[in-house]
Amino acid sequence: MPLPSLPQFIRATINALRASGIDHYLPTIAVDDDFYVIEGIPDDVDHRKALQDTIAQDGLMGQDFLFAVRSGENEVTIGEHFADELEFVIIRKLDDGYHHAPLAVCAWWGASS
Repeated sequence: MPLPSLPQFIRATINALRASGIDHYLPTIAVDDDFYVIEGIPDDVDHRKALQDTIAQDGLMGQDFLFAVRSGENEVTIGEHFADELEFVIIRKLDDGYHHAPLAVCAWWGASS
């Protein structure tokens, strides 16, 4: 099974958020045909940092992958790394459900903490 498309990954992430809630969402990486959930993140470590550290440690920047991470109150950022290009999408929880939109700039991506 190949890497899901960005729209498929967005739908899967929204389904997971509906099922478990945004407060319990853990950083997720899809690479090849596998999904990885980053568990055991200490309370004092930002999930965005844990995600970026895992991507770096696993050498994923040389591969195509997707990720989703809680990036703020009531929001999850999705990233697609494909052919050395990055595209970002933001999912926000609003009163009427979860909505997504393209994110032109992801200020925290690549920032060191």
